[in-house]
Amino acid sequence: MKLNKNAALALAIPLIIFFLLSRIGLININFSTMLYFISMLGSFSVVLILFGEKKRILLFSGTALFLGGFVMLIKDSYIFTNSSDLFLPAIVLIIGIGMLILYIEDTKTTSFAYAAIIITSFGIGFIIKTDSFSIGKFLSAIGGIIAESWILLLITFLLAAIIFSLYKK
Repeated sequence: MKLNKNAALALAIPLIIFFLLSRIGLININFSTMLYFISMLGSFSVVLILFGEKKRILLFSGTALFLGGFVMLIKDSYIFTNSSDLFLPAIVLIIGIGMLILYIEDTKTTSFAYAAIIITSFGIGFIIKTDSFSIGKFLSAIGGIIAESWILLLITFLLAAIIFSLYKK
């Protein structure tokens, strides 16, 4: 993958689209939420483009940035009693899921699978241990995000598909 001015343009276009839709009144979004969607779009596109090219550091970084944007979106969209309890489990889960993506890319490296299972298990254990988090709250937050931001999610993934198709030519 060659990163050039087209990559910056590909990330600037959604920012402009989100801003214009917000100004027109079609969507209700603040600047930080817009940045989370842009972060998710860019990193999702990077993962799609790099998957199968054996660029592990960039693939892991793209996965982590996507999941980090997702976690921040949930944190901003839902009021947790103690959101600082969320950061350590989120970081551990992001690392575990990143290892899982690396294993899926190259199934011959079973060490990534073992690391993903162990690290993700620790992350789930941290989540279960916290009192301020439950599956019901999480699903409620996801449902709220989808209900409020479905058009942004649709635009984000459509743009990711367009970026992917442009880079894979």
